[in-house]
Amino acid sequence: MLKAVLYAYLNNIYSCRKIEKSLVRDIHFIWLTGYACPDFITINRFRNRDYKRFRHFGKDKIMMDFAFFAIAFNLKKMAANMCHDVA
Repeated sequence: MLKAVLYAYLNNIYSCRKIEKSLVRDIHFIWLTGYACPDFITINRFRNRDYKRFRHFGKDKIMMDFAFFAIAFNLKKMAANMCHDVA
């Protein structure tokens, strides 16, 4: 859930209902959540209650993990573009 919420924030999606809609329609969100489709109430509860727990890890740890995800995602996109250009 944390990965999906952070990814939504990076895409300027802040509404729980819009995040829920993205979890159903966008393949990136579906992959991040492992095909789980929480409703907007669950997302809201997570943001209000559970997200506070991750402050203890420190922003550096969470951002570093997410940076590795972003790098891997960009490398996948670059490889797909390279294959498309060759064909």
